[in-house]
Amino acid sequence: MKLKSVESEMLVAAGYDEKSHSLQVVFRTGETYRYKNVPSFVYERLMTADSKGKFMHKYILNRFDYERKT
Repeated sequence: MKLKSVESEMLVAAGYDEKSHSLQVVFRTGETYRYKNVPSFVYERLMTADSKGKFMHKYILNRFDYERKT
C-alpha cells in the first residue's frame, strides 16, 4: 500500500487499499494502524478534510476494527 504524506497535527501519512478496503495511517507518535472495511469514500474525505485529526475522531476512530502494525 502506498502512503501519502499529509499535513496534520495528528497524522504523518495515510494510504488506502481498494482490494482489502483497508485504511492505513501513521500517527505523529510513530504508530501505524490499519483500519478494516473502510469504504473508499471515507478515505477520500479524510484526504480532503481541513482537519485530518477531527475527521479521524469523528468518522474513523472507534468506528472500524483495526490492527496495530509493528
